[in-house]
Amino acid sequence: MVRKIFIIIMFCLIQTNFLYSQEKYTGQTIEEILELPEEQINLAIAKLIVDKMVDPSIDVNLYLAKLDDMIVEINKLLGPRTKSMDKMLAVKTYLFDSGEWNNYQPYVYDLSDPLGRKIKNKLLPNFMESKKGNFVSMPFLFLILGKKMGIDVVASTAPLHIFVRFKDDFTGDVWNVETTNGGNPARNVWYVQQFGITEEAIRNGVYLKDLSNKETISLMLMEVEQSYIENKEYEKALEICDLALKYYPNYTYALARKGNAYACILDRDVKQKGYSRENPLPKDKEDYYKNIFKMNMQCFEQAESLGWKETGKDFDEKYLQMVKEEQNKMK
Repeated sequence: MVRKIFIIIMFCLIQTNFLYSQEKYTGQTIEEILELPEEQINLAIAKLIVDKMVDPSIDVNLYLAKLDDMIVEINKLLGPRTKSMDKMLAVKTYLFDSGEWNNYQPYVYDLSDPLGRKIKNKLLPNFMESKKGNFVSMPFLFLILGKKMGIDVVASTAPLHIFVRFKDDFTGDVWNVETTNGGNPARNVWYVQQFGITEEAIRNGVYLKDLSNKETISLMLMEVEQSYIENKEYEKALEICDLALKYYPNYTYALARKGNAYACILDRDVKQKGYSRENPLPKDKEDYYKNIFKMNMQCFEQAESLGWKETGKDFDEKYLQMVKEEQNKMK
């Protein structure tokens, strides 16, 4: 009997490892991933491919294996329980509670870069190694682990913020999971009040929307856009924005970033070249530059028509205060 049980356990482990082995990166591009049917998209692979576009040194398969190791530990925490709520709580415990499973080092918000200014801090491998994340890396890791556990989780957004939605398959209840606050629940009204979200923006699917896998990849692509802007590759930044908007047309942040890329082109090709009233544009360049300016304006106008509002210093300060308040609640 003992031998029979041992054989069954070994078979299950082999089967599990076989399933994990199917998640391999074989050089796919993010464009190829986006062309797949929605149900075939693996967000773990997609996120790591996007991160590799920013940092070519990233070993995608290495981190896919590390994600699988996390799932093994989460399943140990889960034990024999099978309900989706239990699985979600096991992911939450693994990430945000201190214990043997995470070497007594839970994953925390990176208060040294709370606004995610440094692109490296948005990359999944960096978060997995440092255990310090932000409003990009934290929800994406929770989302990926949740999907690997087979629960109903999706990404959603508020202005300059990403969070996770979880549906309990037993009760049908839907919970917002705020990963920057220990994976605790947050009501829609909280996001509306904290981020100043308008009914128009919600109605147009700009914020508080359950995002598809392809729309979620559109969010991820903004890391690549940021890297292109930092490297002054503005035309490439435009291409990435267009790719994101192809799969999420009402993604107002991508529209705003596209407008910003056009502004960078104007700055590079007009201001930095010394053109002014005293030194006017060459006649053969006027139409080109007028079109760039027109596209810049159209991007922001389209975003605003959908309910987007430009954020500034006041928003950043409010966001920082909100993060500090939520972190203090956890102490």
